[in-house]
Amino acid sequence: MSLRISSGYSYQQFLGGIRSNQFDLTKSQAQISTGLRLLRPSDDPGATARVISLRARIAHNDTYSASVSSGRTLVDYGASVLQDSSELLTEIRTLVIQSMNGTLSEDDRKSLGAEISFLRDQMVELANSKIQGQYVFGGTATGSPPYSETTIGGSKYVTYDGNGDQQKMPVGEGVDIAVNIPGSAIFSKNEATGTGFSGLTGVSSGTTANMGQGFEYIEVMHTGTSAPGIAAVGVSLVGGGSSDTIIGDETLEINSTTGEVTFGGEPVSIPDVTSPEAADVVVKTASGAEIHLDMSGWTGADSTSVVSGAGSISIDGTNFTPIDFTETNLELKNSASGSVVHVNLTEVNRAGEELVQFEGAVNMFDALQEIVEALENESGLPAGDVVDRLGMGLNELDRNQSNLLGGIGVLGSRSVRMSNSLERLEGQTLELEGMRSQLRDVDFSEAVLDLTQAEQRLELVQMSGTRMISNSLLNFMR
Repeated sequence: MSLRISSGYSYQQFLGGIRSNQFDLTKSQAQISTGLRLLRPSDDPGATARVISLRARIAHNDTYSASVSSGRTLVDYGASVLQDSSELLTEIRTLVIQSMNGTLSEDDRKSLGAEISFLRDQMVELANSKIQGQYVFGGTATGSPPYSETTIGGSKYVTYDGNGDQQKMPVGEGVDIAVNIPGSAIFSKNEATGTGFSGLTGVSSGTTANMGQGFEYIEVMHTGTSAPGIAAVGVSLVGGGSSDTIIGDETLEINSTTGEVTFGGEPVSIPDVTSPEAADVVVKTASGAEIHLDMSGWTGADSTSVVSGAGSISIDGTNFTPIDFTETNLELKNSASGSVVHVNLTEVNRAGEELVQFEGAVNMFDALQEIVEALENESGLPAGDVVDRLGMGLNELDRNQSNLLGGIGVLGSRSVRMSNSLERLEGQTLELEGMRSQLRDVDFSEAVLDLTQAEQRLELVQMSGTRMISNSLLNFMR
């Protein structure tokens, strides 16, 4: 009786060995055929979680890469249009200088005026350029032509129908780059009685008069984030705050009851600390300034703390001055353009580019219309007065030419930044894909060895089982 129980047990062990080794064999075969080490989450739960997190980061990078590529297309096209506009304005300038020759007859000047009028219409077409279904110089109003033309009393007037905002594209977590310059900063008159600021960063005008023509861009750069109160509840800054845009102080509240984080703006729900999302929780102020929190180690406790962001400011992108929040009249100089801007830093709240437009800028189209009307001389002015008017118009063309060249420089710089961003993203993606491959993909030499060993084990189990069954039958027959 005991012999039969022992034989039954051995048989069950034999079947279990068969199943176990068949499973190992099948797994090795599947790994080799698919090239994947992780066939199901249960193969390695920890590695699977890391693979999912890496896949999400790669997807984010792919999204940003597509955004950068699209944005660079817009930037490069805008720069090309401005280059064409600059060349056209140079041609117009040559004709104006020619028309100032005192020996020309009135008919000669009218003929030159008609030619300049034609070129002016071409300038309007350039200002209304579009690509990928978007008008380039309308600010964020990209769905309709930014410039419209009307004729009043025989005079042509051009009206700007866009806005002064910039279209931005994300190039990384919390980092945007403007992909256009509004036509109001390039072609159009700035009607402000003083220097105008876009209000993006909180920088405002100081108390001393500014000096410049057209526009400038002030760069406010985030240099560091301090959040001493969050460590006590297991929270930290992602990358030490390298992706943050906060400048100045803001209160951060972590509320376990509501499950929300508030940073002076709309509250953000706290994700499950075990999820990949917990490693990078983005919270923003009402002004759009943001910080990145790693909440994967959050203890579940409440926290109220003051987060401080440090920064620096520059008008030429080279010489940066640390931001002093008590400064009301800091002088910024751009040695390349000669512009001088005085700024108030007491309300600075976030990093970014601040558009500064100077007063007294004359609309390029109005300047061209004035030149055309001077050459037509319907009021019968003496030739000397006509030449004087042309001289004033020529000065305005020179200033507008500086605006165009400045815009080309700004867009060229952004194109370089986007190229660098794309290169960085592609490098990061390659690194992340390598990390994912190490976790997910099979080592073929190791898999082949495992397959061989599984086949050998299965063969041994089968041989042992065969001998066991044969002996059992012989014992039974006896």
